[in-house]
Amino acid sequence: MKLLIIEDEEIIQTILTKGFKKLGYLTDSSFDGAEAIDKFFEKNYDLIVLDLNLPKLNGIEVLKIIREETKEIPIIILSARSAIEDKIDGLDSDANDYLTKPFHFWIWKGIFIRTKYEYLPRMANVRDFLCC
Repeated sequence: MKLLIIEDEEIIQTILTKGFKKLGYLTDSSFDGAEAIDKFFEKNYDLIVLDLNLPKLNGIEVLKIIREETKEIPIIILSARSAIEDKIDGLDSDANDYLTKPFHFWIWKGIFIRTKYEYLPRMANVRDFLCC
C-alpha cells in the first residue's frame, strides 16, 4: 500500500514516514499543498494523510481538488486544529476521517480499519514500533 503524507512540520512528517515504513507501507511526502497536488496527479496512492495548515494551498483546497478527481482514495486529515467547526469543515469537504495533533500512532490502526485498509502486520513487540 502506498501513502501520500502531506505535512509541513518536518518532525511530524518524519514520525509518520518512519512509523508507516516500519509497518511495511511505501510513503511519499509533500511539505506544501501545490507539491502534494503535483504528486497526486503523477502517482497512484492508496491513502492520503493531509494536514490543513499548509503553505501554497491549504489542506481544504487540496482536499477539494483531489475530490474533484476521485472519491475512491481515503483521505485522513491530521491537524492541530481541534475546533468542532474545523472538523465539520474537513468532513463536509469529504475527508474520510479527522485526527487531531498530538496523536498516538496506534490510532492509525483503527482509522485504517474504518477506511477498509486493514493491512497492518502484526508486530511481535509494540516497543519495537514505538521507538520511531
